[in-house]
Amino acid sequence: MISVIVIGKNEGKRLDDCLLSAQRALRMLSYELIYVDSHSTDDSVKIARAHGARCYALEESQTTAGLGRYVGTQVAHGEY
Repeated sequence: MISVIVIGKNEGKRLDDCLLSAQRALRMLSYELIYVDSHSTDDSVKIARAHGARCYALEESQTTAGLGRYVGTQVAHGEY
């Protein structure tokens, strides 16, 4: 299985496009979508869930891309 980890904050339409692209590219493979959110105030989490992604929110007030990626790798089940 392939784990696709996407991090973001207030990504909206870009997130929708990103997840749709990943789903199309991997449609013949076993994969999971993981979205790690950094305190979005838009509908990013709702969009990710609509694509079937497991969603996680960073608890820290000072978020970084590295922290988002780390959290994603800790919950991922894929071999790649």
